[in-house]
Amino acid sequence: MPASRRYIVRMSATSAGNRYWAIQFGAATAGLVLLPVFGIALSISSREYRGLGVIMVLCALPFVALLVWVGRQYRAYPPEQRLIYGWAVMQQTRPVWWVRARPQLRIMATARRARDGKMSRQELLYLQSLKPKNPYPGILPPV
Repeated sequence: MPASRRYIVRMSATSAGNRYWAIQFGAATAGLVLLPVFGIALSISSREYRGLGVIMVLCALPFVALLVWVGRQYRAYPPEQRLIYGWAVMQQTRPVWWVRARPQLRIMATARRARDGKMSRQELLYLQSLKPKNPYPGILPPV
């Protein structure tokens, strides 16, 4: 992204971008902490389900990788680009019961394009129209 491009960050867009990262860190940490705690408690409390407790502890291993990945993604970009990435993901996120939910990989690819400044003005305005209360956290590209 060109160094000459400056961002104007609005409060609602800032909260949407930061909320994405908070959810990612929270989910990874919760899985990393809760699964081993419940697995150990299950192993100690019941002889019959001891193996299931060990499986629960082992299920926490992917959360280690997830936490490392989220941390690396968070530190890899300046705050402005992190906000834009988080904003773009949150703009496309719908409730679970929404019938036509977009695949997560497509959502992240669109957010990556927004973060890298490769989206046109019309595409950014379309994303902004999905949730009008969260305006684009940067300067829109010229027409």
